[in-house]
Amino acid sequence: MYRTAVVRVEKRDCSSHFNESVAPITEAALSVQQEVSNFDREKFSSTKARFLLAPASLLFQLLKSKSESKLGDYAHNFCVFIYLDDVYAQFSFAGNFPRPTDTISVFEEPLADELFLKKARYFREILTDDRHTAYFTHLCQLAAVDIRKVTSEKVEFLPVFQYRYVLDAIKAWTTYAALYPQAATTISDITALFVEKKAQVWRWVTTTYSLLCNELTQTTQRFVKERGPNACIVGGKHFSKDYLVELYHDNQREFDSATESLRRYFGNILTVEIVADRLVNDRSVNLAENPRSRKSSFQNLFGAAVPADVAPCAERTTSPDEDKDIIHLVNLCARAVMWMIYVGAGGPYRFPEIQKLKYASNDRDLYADSESRCIEIHAGYSKAQILRPVTKQLDKNTSDYLLFYTMIVVPIRNHVAGRLSSVMSRDLADEMGMRVEEHTANAADGEGCRLSDAGFTTQVLNSYLFADLSCGKLLKYANFAKGARKFPVSVPQDQRLSLRDLRHGIIYFMRRHTNVGRIVAGSDAVERLAGHTAATGRTVYAVPDSVVNHE
Repeated sequence: MYRTAVVRVEKRDCSSHFNESVAPITEAALSVQQEVSNFDREKFSSTKARFLLAPASLLFQLLKSKSESKLGDYAHNFCVFIYLDDVYAQFSFAGNFPRPTDTISVFEEPLADELFLKKARYFREILTDDRHTAYFTHLCQLAAVDIRKVTSEKVEFLPVFQYRYVLDAIKAWTTYAALYPQAATTISDITALFVEKKAQVWRWVTTTYSLLCNELTQTTQRFVKERGPNACIVGGKHFSKDYLVELYHDNQREFDSATESLRRYFGNILTVEIVADRLVNDRSVNLAENPRSRKSSFQNLFGAAVPADVAPCAERTTSPDEDKDIIHLVNLCARAVMWMIYVGAGGPYRFPEIQKLKYASNDRDLYADSESRCIEIHAGYSKAQILRPVTKQLDKNTSDYLLFYTMIVVPIRNHVAGRLSSVMSRDLADEMGMRVEEHTANAADGEGCRLSDAGFTTQVLNSYLFADLSCGKLLKYANFAKGARKFPVSVPQDQRLSLRDLRHGIIYFMRRHTNVGRIVAGSDAVERLAGHTAATGRTVYAVPDSVVNHE
């Protein structure tokens, strides 16, 4: 697929110099295969670590004007590009392509502003001098190879959708690195090279990125194939209603197992059913809230705090190793209930929406329906950052488990955090995109003072459902994604669907076998529940004859 995209780029551009500079991607693969011994995997890993951990990184400075950047994702995706540039001279084919003579290694000295400025000027020269186009495109081609899986016998490429993210990160790095020097110094303005696409490097990378996106769109439109009632093929793997049922129950069993282990450290941990009976199934408990005076915490629906008859109590003082085990068990409960919500909420969530769910604060997401006695999630996440509030009411079983997690597991987590004097990171979800002084993590308290680390940590633990004490952040995607690789147990590991595949399959079932219009009024109800636009639904998640107005 990559080769197709590159060849099509060659045909589009009339410049003979440009045509000669773009080598087929297969040649890049052969180069890697022949010289696999030159790849220093330890050095490559350290590249990513250095870019992710550098507190004064150039990318943070460049992206700080964006309201919500993806610093972590960019660092993850362009680090291979930076690494290849750093070690390029070690390969025999390095001399074939001219590159700037003033090369800058990110390993020579600490990653400080001065070094990043030098690196930015280096890439600025690549962008402004067409002689370096061949070198730049060769780096991009090499970045399509999955370095983690390279051996002397074979070479594997990244999937198309993943390589698209790599190119997107390269575009971001190229843009900001080239423009940064003129913001930091008095170097001339080169904005026109981007706006008018005068630079060959920029034309190549943007055109290739567009071609890959088009190819990905055409591929995903044929991604799901029907296989009779309640079954389909997603990305070449079987998917059915039974798959979802087993995925749900496997996570439920993991939740039950983790809570059973927590009973070694805490007393009065009741069962999920008993907690539900005492709190929400009891009709004498009024769950209705006045919209004008809603309580600041979901827990306060049952009194000023968690009722004593259901609150867990510490059996004894635990050791540091036992505290680590408790945190691990809490995270297992968190991941399991997140998956139960994902499957049981009636529509596919995007991970950031689940990750940031709040049980308290002025913008809490958890509410209770006084009639059904089930929990409602007031969702508003949209990938397009368009505020489109949607209420997602959980089924009774998922609701009871989320209730148990909120009323039992969260207090256990907060108890351990208090004992350990845990400190939550100011960058809870790896989104360091705003200016530091404007970052929400630096919000002032009621008296106008900047929150201390202890105050900020207390605020996070007393509002977010899925705070991870082991890393001081919200539960990460990598942890959540393990659930898709681990379950369903009955399905062979190589046949389990990724989160992306699950999303396609769930949306397919919603279109084919549910009347979503009864849940969300209006057309394109599936798209609203899924958190993306109607256009995205018709292009990315389309399957033949299935994209209609879901009224």
